[in-house]
Amino acid sequence: FDPDIIVGYNTQRYSWSYLVERAANAGRNLLSELSRYRVALSDYFCDERQLIIRDLFPRGRILINIWRILRSELPLSFYNLRSYCLSNVIHHVLGRRFPMYSFQILTQWILSYDCYLSDLFIRHFLTRTCLNLSLLCHLNFFTRTAEMARVYGIQFIEVLSRGSQFRVESMLLRLARIQNFVAASVSPAQRDSMCATETLPLTMEPQSGLYRDPVIVLDFQSLYPSIIIAYNYCFTTCLGKFSSIKNCFQNRSNQSSERIILGGLPYFLPVDELKLMLTRNEIHISPVGGIFCKKSVRRGLLPIMLEEVLNTRIMVKKACKTYCNDKYLSRILHARQLILKLISNVTYGYSAANWSGRMPCVEVADAIVSKGREALERAISTVNNGNYCGARVIYGDTDSIFVLCPGATREKAFEIGEKIAADVTNSNPTPIKLKLEKIMHPLILETKKRYVGMSFEKSTDEEGVFDAKGIETVRRDSCPFVSRVLEKALRLLFANNMGAMVRYLDMEFSNLDKLNISDFVFAREYHHHYSPNAVVAAKRIAEKRKAICLRYEPEAGERVPYVIIAGPPKSSVISCVRELQDFLSNKHLLLNYEYYMQRHMLPALNRMLQHVPMRLEWRMSSVNVCLSCRALGAFPWCTQCIRRPEALLPTVLDLCREQRKSAIMDRLCRQCNGTDNLFIILLSIGLRSVDIEYSNCKNMTCLVMQKRVKMKRSHLVEAVCQHICSSESEYLKFYEKYL
Repeated sequence: FDPDIIVGYNTQRYSWSYLVERAANAGRNLLSELSRYRVALSDYFCDERQLIIRDLFPRGRILINIWRILRSELPLSFYNLRSYCLSNVIHHVLGRRFPMYSFQILTQWILSYDCYLSDLFIRHFLTRTCLNLSLLCHLNFFTRTAEMARVYGIQFIEVLSRGSQFRVESMLLRLARIQNFVAASVSPAQRDSMCATETLPLTMEPQSGLYRDPVIVLDFQSLYPSIIIAYNYCFTTCLGKFSSIKNCFQNRSNQSSERIILGGLPYFLPVDELKLMLTRNEIHISPVGGIFCKKSVRRGLLPIMLEEVLNTRIMVKKACKTYCNDKYLSRILHARQLILKLISNVTYGYSAANWSGRMPCVEVADAIVSKGREALERAISTVNNGNYCGARVIYGDTDSIFVLCPGATREKAFEIGEKIAADVTNSNPTPIKLKLEKIMHPLILETKKRYVGMSFEKSTDEEGVFDAKGIETVRRDSCPFVSRVLEKALRLLFANNMGAMVRYLDMEFSNLDKLNISDFVFAREYHHHYSPNAVVAAKRIAEKRKAICLRYEPEAGERVPYVIIAGPPKSSVISCVRELQDFLSNKHLLLNYEYYMQRHMLPALNRMLQHVPMRLEWRMSSVNVCLSCRALGAFPWCTQCIRRPEALLPTVLDLCREQRKSAIMDRLCRQCNGTDNLFIILLSIGLRSVDIEYSNCKNMTCLVMQKRVKMKRSHLVEAVCQHICSSESEYLKFYEKYL
């Protein structure tokens, strides 16, 4: 048994790391046994106290930390993933439930010497192990990572452990070797002395508002790679800044070359060759004064590499369509085209990495950004000054523009968009291309990088897709309650149904106590390095966990769930922060609905509705009301309803419904943890007193679990018991009289 890859869900806090430490306490070097050659265990501990392993990397094998992989993969398509615990990830990715038990419960099971509990223990961990592999296979992790290693020319582990600069450099150096170039290596001191970049991408101040007319969204296709190819921008074609070369000509000596600084390194400029290129019109000057030779003199390495990458991606995408019926081959081809797209998008960043890059060049980076800015400004001018039925640009950002078409239909807007795209594309050199991405109809443009609307990608689309960027519906630092209510309200607003929107908001805000607890859970990322005086909920929770156990502290990047409870008057928000598990285990704690509404829900709604114009206000209703007549100040019954038998009936019916739901959820819990069949067997043989322990599940992200806890907080049983007619004799009198 000699595996190349070892897998664990959280290898640094639990799983393999914990196993290695337990073995070390028993005097056994398990890390050497996991590795392919002997290693010293003392090198892996993070401090002198020898309490916790810093990084666990078995030598000669690849260790996959699954939750780190999921953290980088899932946010792209799972915006509602607010917790990286295994049970929650399995539910969202694989669509199935999986229980989560505390270590104390699992220890009790295995030490109980009960065959049924031991069976549960073994099947729990076997299922967990299989689900770890299922997660990686579902995400196509092994195929995609192997294809990345092949395309980039790097090792499998380097795809996971190294950044984008390493990938670009791997491909660039192979091409440089063929072209007889040697890459420069800039020292940290030279990098620090390098000039700062002069240009930023263009981001217009938007004309904020609610637009009922169609808004065309046009986007430059691979703008920066296309600019590099079109204008031959590269390290190998750059001759320096115009200002530096001008000084060379003015202070020229009798030498054939003059010394200037290019990027972070000295460079000897061939003055005579530069003069010859000027006379032949073989020089291109960027908008910020960077001088580059044209393709007729020399083709740059970056343009050659990117042109091959983009052309290869086009061929791979065609092959994907051809072999769509071959599932295995299509997955490989899809992974390859995605890899090629990623490498083309990060190539510009390689030249602009002036803080940590190996070969940054500010002249190349500024030329690319300034030319992209110029292309966007020229496109905006073309639209505003052109004959496009009164269309005008209301927003522009880096490589895209938003064009308003006043009074036009959606079909007409598509025609105008195609015409604009064709005109702008024809005015730019190949392969710079402006394409019509979508029509947003209607659209709320709030501020820079924050907008929402209904998007249509084709003129034949009858229903739009809710499309939001930068607002609370897609941000995970807000709670699900805000995201869900805001999205529904905006959908009704876009449908021009203001009455339905107001009724919906009134219904939601009037029944806050009936919503799921998960709707009010914040999940913020934890960062290890906070200032000592930082007042951050994640930091407070981490300090509390760390005081219990070092392994209990969240890892950097992990999302920490918490709620805000109702505290004493004038209490600070940070003092009202509670972990979800602590809140659910204490039925006397209540959520601070005032905080959720006034600090999160209403500001988010009013930012959108200010363009209608409309402003919402909300006041907390009294909690102490009679269950029957809703009289204020009396809970659960007022002085009149406590004696009326007919007032008790609805509450009794609600209690029966609640008990029926509880039985259904018990069945769901047994199905989840695999004890449903065991429960039936035990009942059939008469062992009714045996406890299956499904209530020991601690999966606080499970909706079933939260509903079970919410039912335990219910006051229905207390209300029925306090009513005068709750006794059997009084209820029989009522039954005979009325029924």
